[in-house]
Amino acid sequence: MSPLTKAFVVLTTLLSIVMVSMTVAHVARTEDYRAKYEVIKGDRDEAVKRAAAAEAAEAIRQAENQEEQSAIARVTSDVEGQLAALQGQIRSKDESIASLQVNLARATSAQDAITKTLAAATTRIDSQNDQITTLISDLAEVSRQKGEAEQALVNAIAARNRYESEVRLLNQRLRALETANIELQQRNDQYAAYIREIGDNPADVEDAANRIRIAGSVTNVDQIGEGLTLVEVNVGTRDGVQAGMPFTVYRGDQYLGTIRITTVDTDKAVGEVTLNHATIRATDSVKTGE
Repeated sequence: MSPLTKAFVVLTTLLSIVMVSMTVAHVARTEDYRAKYEVIKGDRDEAVKRAAAAEAAEAIRQAENQEEQSAIARVTSDVEGQLAALQGQIRSKDESIASLQVNLARATSAQDAITKTLAAATTRIDSQNDQITTLISDLAEVSRQKGEAEQALVNAIAARNRYESEVRLLNQRLRALETANIELQQRNDQYAAYIREIGDNPADVEDAANRIRIAGSVTNVDQIGEGLTLVEVNVGTRDGVQAGMPFTVYRGDQYLGTIRITTVDTDKAVGEVTLNHATIRATDSVKTGE
């Protein structure tokens, strides 16, 4: 054995003795070493259990991570497939866009030409619109003048119709007056002849009245009381009717009775029924004489 080895053995032995001494001294100073050992051992065992549980949980987590990674890998594969399909669609769209751009360029060129043509057409239309506006204004003026002329024509026609109506009425009145004048003249002549015939003898008035032919119709019948009936007729002094004249009342060929005039007006007269053969009504006919 070499001196160096001997020295090392000695040194080791000394160190061992020192360590044993220190351990013995420490143990001598430490109370309930076994209990603390059991506590430390229990803590170690609990730590080991927790470590084992953590290891198991970590294993489960790693397994789940592996499953997630597998699912992610599958999804990634699907996404890559969809991406490849989308890239194909994008390439197709790019080709379509390129084609559309070419068509758009052509359409733009055509649109420019159409725009120029439209501008020229718009200019012509504006000019035509100005002409049309002028024509419409002229037409409105013409329409206004036409309306005034038509209204004037309507007024003239209405005035003419009124004048014609008035002329017809005047002509009718004139003819009626002429007829009445002729009848009056005839009656005057007749009365003059009767007067010359009668002379100054009042007794002949009734006989003369019987020979004067006056005809009319009943306009009203008024029953005043028993035995007194008044009859109104549509002839009067202008027809030659005088108070006291007798009139015969008839309906068609039927004789109804006689009346004697009591009151005379210009165009009507009232007589008292002197003989009543049948009921007298309005519109029955009368004539002079009994």
